[in-house]
Amino acid sequence: MRLFLGSLLLFAASPAFAEIKCVAEQFRATQQGIKDHVVQELTAEQDDPVALVLSAKINGRAYSLTGNPQKGDFHAIQSWGKDYTSGIISAATFNSVGRLVISQVEGEQVYKLVCTRD
Repeated sequence: MRLFLGSLLLFAASPAFAEIKCVAEQFRATQQGIKDHVVQELTAEQDDPVALVLSAKINGRAYSLTGNPQKGDFHAIQSWGKDYTSGIISAATFNSVGRLVISQVEGEQVYKLVCTRD
């Protein structure tokens, strides 16, 4: 029984079961500082050991993180426009401190997807 519980604890602590949280951010970076800052947490559409889909929308822009938590392979996506047919997608991994960021800047306007992994 002890061996089973020990194995279960090690399995649950593996990176595949690390909690992933993401937020979408939009703001204007002006000479006077940050303005119109909006933050929205991404919610899970699918969350299991082999498939993760997190998403949120702010002001007509969709943000999502999709991937395989067991392998550590992810795609960070921002899309916008009619039927969300314009956008950026990046193959992404979490850095050594468990952080993943994809940003787009248009003049003063900044769009960010920020994810952390415990």
